[in-house]
Amino acid sequence: MVVAATAAHVFQSRDGGRRFTRVTSLRGAAVRLLSRGANEVFVASTQGVSKSTDRGASFAGWARNLPPESLPISDFHVQADAFLLRHSSGFLRSSTGDNWQPVALPTDSPCGQFPVTHSVVADFRLPAAVPETSGQCIRGSLSKAKAALVSKPGEMILNGVVVPCREGYFCPETCDETNQVVLPCPAGTWCESGVDRQPSLGSHPCPRGHYCPEATDAPVKCPAGTYNHELHQATADACRPAPAGYSIDTQGAAEPLQLCPAGNFCPEGTSDGGTVCPPGTSRRLPGGAAESDCFPCPAGYFCPNDSSTGTSLDPKPCPEGHYCPLGSAAAAQCPAGTLSSSRSVSSAEECDLCPRGSYCTEPGALAVTGACDAG
Repeated sequence: MVVAATAAHVFQSRDGGRRFTRVTSLRGAAVRLLSRGANEVFVASTQGVSKSTDRGASFAGWARNLPPESLPISDFHVQADAFLLRHSSGFLRSSTGDNWQPVALPTDSPCGQFPVTHSVVADFRLPAAVPETSGQCIRGSLSKAKAALVSKPGEMILNGVVVPCREGYFCPETCDETNQVVLPCPAGTWCESGVDRQPSLGSHPCPRGHYCPEATDAPVKCPAGTYNHELHQATADACRPAPAGYSIDTQGAAEPLQLCPAGNFCPEGTSDGGTVCPPGTSRRLPGGAAESDCFPCPAGYFCPNDSSTGTSLDPKPCPEGHYCPLGSAAAAQCPAGTLSSSRSVSSAEECDLCPRGSYCTEPGALAVTGACDAG
């Protein structure tokens, strides 16, 4: 189930977001779409808040007894035990959505307030308790005592906001804005966001089939045609070419597992299934490493091998009226004056002479052209 809100409407999709149908229209422009638990969905607009108890299939007006000064609503947040609504002059709080009370910030609070037009910022961790916020400034407020803004291990401070340590780096210490410690993850390891200690080769190893330079946020796959069977590799040089006789068609290979297919040959570093054996040759077994591993087509057969489609055909028996010496890419017609009703003829000498009293004028004949006139 996917629920989306536009400027004035709420839409729902039951097929993963491929098609949407309109569920409800809003009074005013949408400002926030939030969920709580498995089934509850809230949508706040500038003129009110609606709630769905069926995962967004239907909505009904929900926030009641809003004081006139609360409109227009500029933001809305769902907490574990309450709801916070932001408007032009402050914040309102309700436990159920029926009655809304102002949230009074004490004069000695370390939290100030952004103008109503400012975007919502992340929570701040502050030592002084603020009513109704479990010791944190409510969203949309700003610390008046920035020296108290502190990041824990695994976090950093970016533009005055505590955020998870950036990907590719680790943040091992408790810091304020003046002494942040943000260090690149060592080569041979990688770091998702929020890493709080130096990654070790045991905790964040660069996996097989990949390499990880310094400050890597996601392991880099070895290119097709190469492989790497070792952990903790730091550069692309760790990706070895596929050995001759193998083809590595995908990225991130740890081992060369795919033999070159029959009918083809694969030099070192092959990534596309190899090269079709040339016309006039064939190879019935997988693992060919060079063109020399393609054997001449047997006498009495021909090997057309279609390189344009990447298809190596098995040797074909030479058809009637033709002959096929060793290494034939195509069947040759028996010369005029001869004929052949046999298959797999290997030379022109094996084409039969036209019988006495008959004539064979066309090359590639299967039977006599006609009888000779008397005399």
